[in-house]
Amino acid sequence: MDQGAEPRQEKQETQPTQNTQQTQQNNQPKKIKIEETTIQEYFEVVQKEYEYERNKKQSFENRAGIVLTAVGGILVFILERVPIKEVFLTSNFGLKDLVAILVYCGFVVTFFNLYRVIKVDKHDTLDINEINTQLMIKDRVNGTASIVLTYVNVIKSHRVLNNTRGAAFNKALVVLMWSLIFVAIYMNL
Repeated sequence: MDQGAEPRQEKQETQPTQNTQQTQQNNQPKKIKIEETTIQEYFEVVQKEYEYERNKKQSFENRAGIVLTAVGGILVFILERVPIKEVFLTSNFGLKDLVAILVYCGFVVTFFNLYRVIKVDKHDTLDINEINTQLMIKDRVNGTASIVLTYVNVIKSHRVLNNTRGAAFNKALVVLMWSLIFVAIYMNL
C-alpha cells in the first residue's frame, strides 16, 4: 500500500505544476493576428471617408466661388436698375422703396453666407509631430487601431465644418432667389 500512496503523491505534486502552467498561459494576452480582424477594412473605410469630407469641402468652395461670381454680375445689373441713392434719399417712402431695401439686404445676406462657405477654417488633421518611434514600434493591430481612431476624430470635426458650410450655402441660395424675386417685383412696380 505504501507503494500505491507514493504515485498518488507524485501525481498530486505534478498536477499543481500543470495547473500553474495553464494559468500562466491564460494570463498572457492572446496575440491577435491582423488578418483575423476587420481592422484593415475599417482603416480603408475611414481613409475613404476622410477623402470624401475633404472633397466635400472643396466642392462647397468651388460652388460658392461660382455663385459669388454670378452674384457680382447680377449686382452690377441691379445697381443700374435699383439705385441706392433713390431708395435711401427719398422723402416719399413707398412699397417700391421697401422692395429695393429687401433686394439690397438679400444681397448682403447672400454675400455674408457665401463668405462663410469659402472662409478658411482650421481643419483637424493627423498631427505628424505626434508620430514618434514609440508609435511606430507598436504592434500592427494596436497601431492601426490608433490611426483609425485618430481618423475618426478628424472626420467628425470635418463633418461639423462641412455641415456648417452646407447650411450657409443653402441659406445663400435661398436668400439669393428671394432677392431676385424682389428685383422682378421692383421692376414691375
